[in-house]
Amino acid sequence: MDPEAAAVQFVLNESTERTEELIQALSTGRVHAASSRAHVARQPALGGTSLDRTMDLLRAWRNDNETSVRLSQLLNSLLEVRDAVERRSTQAELVWTGYRLPGSPLRGTSSVLREMLDAAQSHVIVMSYSVWLGSARVDAALDHLVTARRRGVKVTFVVDRDYSPDGGLAGHNCAQLHLGWPVDAPKPEVYSWGDDDDQIAKLHAKVIVVDRRDLLITSANLTSHGLSGNLELGARLAGRPAVQAHDHVLGLISNGTFVREDVW
Repeated sequence: MDPEAAAVQFVLNESTERTEELIQALSTGRVHAASSRAHVARQPALGGTSLDRTMDLLRAWRNDNETSVRLSQLLNSLLEVRDAVERRSTQAELVWTGYRLPGSPLRGTSSVLREMLDAAQSHVIVMSYSVWLGSARVDAALDHLVTARRRGVKVTFVVDRDYSPDGGLAGHNCAQLHLGWPVDAPKPEVYSWGDDDDQIAKLHAKVIVVDRRDLLITSANLTSHGLSGNLELGARLAGRPAVQAHDHVLGLISNGTFVREDVW
């Protein structure tokens, strides 16, 4: 394989930590193009599943007289380019509520939600068709929202105006927030949507946006079963979709589509 192409393949397939370890090993002379497989395997972070790729890379560079210097510089440059591209691109992972197969890479909805809220610094948007507080998992998520609000993070709820669990009077979601939000905590903004001309139409989106950078789109409502009992699937997206979702919601607030609720 062409030496430069081999370097590109290595950086694309290995983690940042393993690539940085190889750069360090090349720079300090612990590893060079003629190093044996046994020698490379003894180096921290270069053995295991990385060993074959590392050996393929070193073999491709064995005819270069300045292998260690040139290869370490190229790997470092490629790593910088990869990191820059990843920062600008959309990153995604699936998020699941309910039974998971052993060894499944899918993370739980409630744990991902808490992680997102704990990292919030400026603005959290929560959109849900149904809000039911009072269960351990939902109240735990609410606690993380309250904590974020206490440290100065703006919190905006958008809920379905007409949702009622028994077909009775509208306003269930706002009532839940009124009862569940601590009286001594700074209050969030609450907006709602309903269609007076179509009683079947619903605000059915379930969305969390954090700081215009981290987005969770899920089938799970902010309810006990949504976070623990049901089978729910979502996608967590970092990058441009989070920017678009944040701006879209604020646009619907600005043009009056979402109506401010006087909850407190």
